[in-house]
Amino acid sequence: MRDGPPNSGKIFLDEFNTLFESLTTITGKLIVCGDFNYHIDRDSDVDGKRLLNLLDTYGLVQVVKEPTHRRRHILDLVIVRGNELGIKNIKFDHSVKSDHLCVHFTASIQVQKRYRKVVSYRKWRNVDSQEFSSYILRSCANFGIMSISESVDLYNSELTKLADKHAPVKSCTVTIHPESAWLNEDIRVAKRQRRKLERQYRKTKLEVHRQIHNQQCNKLAFLIEAAKCKFYKEAFSQATGQKEVFKVANRLFFKQKSLVFLLTCPSKTCMLDPLPTWLLKENVDSLLPILINMVNESLAEGVMPQQLKTGVVTPLIKKKKLDHELLKNYRPVSNLTFISKLIERIAATQFKDHMNSNGLHEVYQSAYRCFHSTETALVKVQNDIFMGTDKDGASILVLLDLSAAFDTIDHNVLLATLEGRFNVKGVVLKWFKSYISDRKQSLVIQGQMSLSSDLVFGWYSKSCATQTTESPEFSRKIDQQNKEN
Repeated sequence: MRDGPPNSGKIFLDEFNTLFESLTTITGKLIVCGDFNYHIDRDSDVDGKRLLNLLDTYGLVQVVKEPTHRRRHILDLVIVRGNELGIKNIKFDHSVKSDHLCVHFTASIQVQKRYRKVVSYRKWRNVDSQEFSSYILRSCANFGIMSISESVDLYNSELTKLADKHAPVKSCTVTIHPESAWLNEDIRVAKRQRRKLERQYRKTKLEVHRQIHNQQCNKLAFLIEAAKCKFYKEAFSQATGQKEVFKVANRLFFKQKSLVFLLTCPSKTCMLDPLPTWLLKENVDSLLPILINMVNESLAEGVMPQQLKTGVVTPLIKKKKLDHELLKNYRPVSNLTFISKLIERIAATQFKDHMNSNGLHEVYQSAYRCFHSTETALVKVQNDIFMGTDKDGASILVLLDLSAAFDTIDHNVLLATLEGRFNVKGVVLKWFKSYISDRKQSLVIQGQMSLSSDLVFGWYSKSCATQTTESPEFSRKIDQQNKEN
């Protein structure tokens, strides 16, 4: 491992010290072995003693205790971190034609089990856009003379046939790799972009594409290094017992644009959708009249079609470090079809305009309202306390936290409030009643969907994104799925 003139020992030890400084922040098992060419068994070898002191500084152990050279010196070393690998059965092979002996040993190394799962997919990128659009125009020509329920049925059936024809379902087995603790979304995006540029270069073999790919590789390496530094600095701060001083928060700013609602909706796809949302947006010229017709028919008739009122619930672990066996550690996230979210988004926007123009918002509401948040609520409370103190009064603060508040809303009380306080009547009230009634949900675990169950209570806390529902029925289903799996 080390060779050179006698005065190279100090340089080697300095470089070795730098190496161990970088290795101290790396999690996992550590083993360093090789010919160090230091006589660590001799007290007169100064560099050998410096090496042992260096190992002791970093909590490392040298496990070879017998001579490894034919002149009876220990030159070949095996270094581990506190013997965490359980080094044993150290043997020396004298048959090797060398002045050094071959050192054999057994180490206890546990390889983390890799889990595999079967995933289904469609090759949407191979779809011919022109043929796709022409088929839509031919098969959906009768949308204007149908009711909303018939339109939804035709929409789902025709697009499903089209998807099966142009992008049939295929399956493959993938390996689930555990994510590193420092991995973030920026790194994931950079990795996907790097892979995209790599495919481009392999296809074209152009020098400019190779240079662009190399630039992306350098960018990814920089992001990984920055993420690692940040993670280990935070870990070190926590290890010393100090409180966290700086908190890093990523805020997403969504610009309001006067565009078609279809294009402003998130490109999320529900497993009940016949087409992925991004493909639907690419064929917006062909599908837009159909979608507009379904939205207008739903609002004009005051009916939310039953086909659009089924949610798919996926249990997500709240934090990766929590116990996966405890149901309370899961957050049930429900997703609806894109058409359902599109209609909901338009209705919500119109209702917000109605509330703003008529001053119907609750004065002290500090949630689910633009420019009103927990920050404004705290400012209000603090100001009231200061004003009470200035008047030599006593301030009493009562805090009430309702668990799963959205899931306890009574539909009849809600409809009565809409009619009495917000003056919602006629077809609009009929639409709200249709929207919240007869809703169903199915649980999905590892690609398997349960039977649907009715939702009698509850409201959805986020419009056009996801809705969360927690109920004993959810706990019963997930427990049943765990037993079956």
